[in-house]
Amino acid sequence: MEQLMSLGTRITEFIQRVIDPTQNLSVDQLRAVAALAVCASLLILSVCASSRAKLRRAKEELGEARAFSEELQAQHEVERRLRTVTQTLRAARKARSSEGSGPPERLGTGPLPSC
Repeated sequence: MEQLMSLGTRITEFIQRVIDPTQNLSVDQLRAVAALAVCASLLILSVCASSRAKLRRAKEELGEARAFSEELQAQHEVERRLRTVTQTLRAARKARSSEGSGPPERLGTGPLPSC
C-alpha cells in the first residue's frame, strides 16, 4: 500500500512540475503549446491507425498462408501414400519376377492388385 502511495505522490509531483511553468505562459504561448499537443495527438492517432491496418493485413496473409500450408500438407500426404503404394507394387513385382522366369513387368502395365 505504501508503494502505491509513493507512486501516486511521484506522479502528482511530476504533473505539478509540468503544470507550474505553464501557469506563467502568455495566452499566445499556451495556444502554441496546445497546437503542438494537438498535432502530436493527431500524429499518434495516424500511426495507431496505420499500425492497425498493417496488423489486419498481416492477419489476413497469415490466414491465407495457413490455408495454403494445409493444402500443401494434404498434397504431400497424397504423394506419400502414392509413393508407398508404388514402392509396394514394385517390390511385389520384383518378388514375382524373381520367382518366375520371365522378364519383370514395367510399372503400370500389369493388372492392379485388389486392396
